[in-house]
Formats: sequence, C-alpha cells, structure tokens
Amino acid sequence: KLLEYTPSADHDALRRGVYTLGDRHRLRRFVAKLLSGQPVTVVMSGGSVTIGQGAIYDHPYAKRFFQWIQETFPNPKHVLRNAAMSGITSAVASVCAKTLIPDADLVIIEFTANDPIPSKRLSLGNYSPNDAVTFATMKAYERLIRTVLGLESAPAVVLYHYYSWHDAGGGDNTLAAFYHTIESEYHTLGQYYGLPQLSIRAAFYQLMAENVSRYRADVWRSGNEETTNEEDLFYYDDVSWERLLVNDFRSLTISTTKYIIDTSARRYWACLHVRDADCIAADGG
Repeated sequence: KLLEYTPSADHDALRRGVYTLGDRHRLRRFVAKLLSGQPVTVVMSGGSVTIGQGAIYDHPYAKRFFQWIQETFPNPKHVLRNAAMSGITSAVASVCAKTLIPDADLVIIEFTANDPIPSKRLSLGNYSPNDAVTFATMKAYERLIRTVLGLESAPAVVLYHYYSWHDAGGGDNTLAAFYHTIESEYHTLGQYYGLPQLSIRAAFYQLMAENVSRYRADVWRSGNEETTNEEDLFYYDDVSWERLLVNDFRSLTISTTKYIIDTSARRYWACLHVRDADCIAADGG
C-alpha cells in the first residue's frame, strides 16, 4: 500500500515542499510502529485551516491524511485527535498544550496562518535577527514546540507551514508577497530543533504565480463559481494542502522505511560477522 499511492500533485513541487528533513529519529520510531502493525495516535495542533475551514467537500486535510494512514497501515485502533481551534495562535496553544495535546506518536503543528508577522519586517524597516529572537510570537511558538517535544510519549513532531496567497496581497493580476508570512522565522526554529518541515509556499508559490492549472490563486472560488473551473483553483478545497501533507509525508515515510530496513540489515550482517547468537536474536534474527 505504501508504494501504491499515486501523487496527486507536481513531483518537483512536492520535493520543494519538504522544507527540511531534520533529525528523523522520532519519525523513524513512529514509522516503525506503523510497519509493525501497532496502533498510533496522531494529533493535529493549529487553527481553522487544520479544523477544515474551506473544505467545502468534506475533505479537511487532517481527515484525508489520517485516512491515508488507515488505508496504508490498517489498524482499527489508530486514533486521530484534532486539537485545532479556530482563530487561535501558538501563544494560546502553547499555554494550553498539555491539556489540548495528549500523549501521541505524531504531532503536526500548523500556526503560520494565524500567527502575526514581525511588523518591522513587513515594513522592510530596520529589521535584524535579534528582532525575531525577542519577538513574543517566536517565544510562544518555541514554547509550544518544547512542550510537545517534552511529552512523555516523545512524539515525532512535524511543522506544517500554510501560506495564504490572498492574505499576502495576491489576487487578480497582483502577485502575492513571498515574504508575507512568519514561516521564515519558524523555519529557523524548526532547524534549531531538528524537525521535519513541510511548506505550502516552498512547494507551490511559483505554480500559483504562473497561474498553472490546478494551482491558480488569482481568483477566489466564492463568487466565481459560474465563470471559473474550480478544479483549476488551488484554494477551492482542502485538497491542495492534503496534496502536500499526504504526498510529502508519504515520501518521508518511504525514506524512513528504507533507512530502518537498511539499518536492520547492516546490524544483522554485523552480528553474523562476529558470530554472536545473542546479538542476532536481539535484532530479531
């Protein structure tokens, strides 16, 4: 099943969407549970995008992503807990994290849609890296990351960066501002903590800018239903971010699976080389 999934988005875009791979030791543990048939708990933390706002055909990305897990690694005891709340920021989530986010095997964090951008950077004023470090929102987002990483279950954590073309000033014949998002600051935090990151902006911005079919963002779906083929529009439903999350997580899962298999094989042959029966038994030989 893992290898049967057919990507529904541009391959090059999906590769761009895996912003950073990070240190995947926690992700390897999560994938190992899936491969061994054990049940997993997946938690989503974010705002209205993660709840499913805009998913007019009942395709919220959290639901579609979990459906892919169930179909690929069947287990009736898999659990999806959507801890997202409409309109909240990482500042709220960070304070309530221990209540909203239970012990899990995987936590996906999405707050680039709701968290404010440093005003100095938006005005292109005298902005320095120190401004980002002292920015209150950065501190809140980091607090959320540290809280989730510190959960007793030690879950894998993936940062998911949403990008709104229209909030960034795009529309009609106007290009959206590439920098109009707090993603750059959050990307730095993700790098520091060695977390895998997925990015809508990195994956699809150029396709949206060129009005490529299925990635058009120059018009809203609302009010243009009769004049626009909705399947050409990137934001017509949550299918767009499902494309990124499911396809890119599949890529992460496959590469992690290969790592687990290769590592197990190397350990097994190393055990055979030293003729250590206890070593072979410990590795499942």
